Amino acid sequence: MRRMLFIAATAVTPVLGATPAHAEKPLGSCPSDMWQQSVFPLNWQSGDQMDPNGHNPLLQIGISGLIEEFGSLDAGLAAFGFTTFHALYPAAVDPDYNRIDRNNDGVLCVKPFPSQSNNPAYLANAVDNTAQSNQ
Repeated sequence: MRRMLFIAATAVTPVLGATPAHAEKPLGSCPSDMWQQSVFPLNWQSGDQMDPNGHNPLLQIGISGLIEEFGSLDAGLAAFGFTTFHALYPAAVDPDYNRIDRNNDGVLCVKPFPSQSNNPAYLANAVDNTAQSNQ
């Protein structure tokens, strides 16, 4: 359930506020060209933007997937017991990003599940970019 919330919260429109820090250069790369880098705000605080530079495909997959699965973002949030994305993000998304980001550079590697999988549209594969080589 927590992983489902994490990716659901991974795709919301930016919130106005201060721009949190990001690593200047990622500390690793993604496993292959099939994976995309997803940059999220380091040290996110309530009121900060969730996707300040538009380079967070994991968040974007989650938001569009909630809309696809539930018909609207509001319906998707309600399905998980939240009334706003601002309530969901600090409860589920931000902690999971930080749990997966083992090298603390604000970058994850993301790959959508195939459309024929049994996974909901708001879920995606996410791994840290540590010790990966782009071969």
